[in-house]
Amino acid sequence: MNLFSRLASYSLNPQKLSLENFTTELIAHFFNSNAVFRRRIVPLLFSDQRMSRRFLSHSTFAGTQETLGAGCRVDLVLHAGDAVHLVEVKIAANETLSARWGQKWKPQVQRYLDLKKGNVTFLTSRHVPPPEVDEQGNRRFRLVRHAVFEELYRAVNNVSVDPLLREFVDFMKSKGLCEPEPFSNTEMIRARAAFDFMGKAEEILSEVRFKLERIFPRNLGTYAKLSRPTFKTWEGGGGEWQCYMKKKRGGVRWVGFSIEPNQGGLRFFLWVWGVHGTTIPRIRDSLGWDSYWDDRGALCDISLRGTDRDIRLMISHVAKQSRRLNRAIRRFT
Repeated sequence: MNLFSRLASYSLNPQKLSLENFTTELIAHFFNSNAVFRRRIVPLLFSDQRMSRRFLSHSTFAGTQETLGAGCRVDLVLHAGDAVHLVEVKIAANETLSARWGQKWKPQVQRYLDLKKGNVTFLTSRHVPPPEVDEQGNRRFRLVRHAVFEELYRAVNNVSVDPLLREFVDFMKSKGLCEPEPFSNTEMIRARAAFDFMGKAEEILSEVRFKLERIFPRNLGTYAKLSRPTFKTWEGGGGEWQCYMKKKRGGVRWVGFSIEPNQGGLRFFLWVWGVHGTTIPRIRDSLGWDSYWDDRGALCDISLRGTDRDIRLMISHVAKQSRRLNRAIRRFT
């Protein structure tokens, strides 16, 4: 079965851990088809050159999802003649513990070693703890290395003209399987202004919260208390300063107000967020509000003008729109 057929089999099975399986299949493909990739990855999988030498030959090949023992399927297996090397791949996950009778709670890497087929490498994303193995006694096969994807990314980045391998490098970067990029000169120049802005945004939102801490809950018919200003990060970068409180009625779960950058300026908005269903979309449509994140949220915003009237505008906006929001919540829940 070729690479794309194997990848398709994973994508059609929702029970599979797609990211780990996709990545493992791609590693096996490049190991088998790209000599540069093989020369770069083999030293990362072994503790010394003597062990790795035989796995650099052109006759070496990599297989995936090979069953080498009862109930024991190995992610990646390197074959060099009669020698094999086993690789367990984990991305942002700890070792799996066996549920098989007679091996219950035995860690995955230890199960590989107990097969007595070959040495083992644990290849993971950063921050995954090292595997639990029994290193006592005279063992023929052992865990030779805990390697990390950041090393692989560094080894293959900017060294190949293979377009597909370049796509794999970009894929690793997009999934966080690389070292954090250093600050650029531009980012360092902007850093002070960014920290100044963060402090000012928190200060302004604290003032708005102070003025609304009685009005906002009363308008929404709840005894809940507003949170202190909190910075919420977005996936992909950026974020917003927000104050929020619980409002559990029907499909509604939370309400709050936030400040965030918007098209070269700043916007302030009141929002509501809940569970998937029809409640939030009906509230949003009846009020004429915009979507907040997805169909689970709705918002009503204003643009800030950078004047001393901004705080008064923010307070007035929340006071007025929260009353409208409460009427809509009562109507549709």
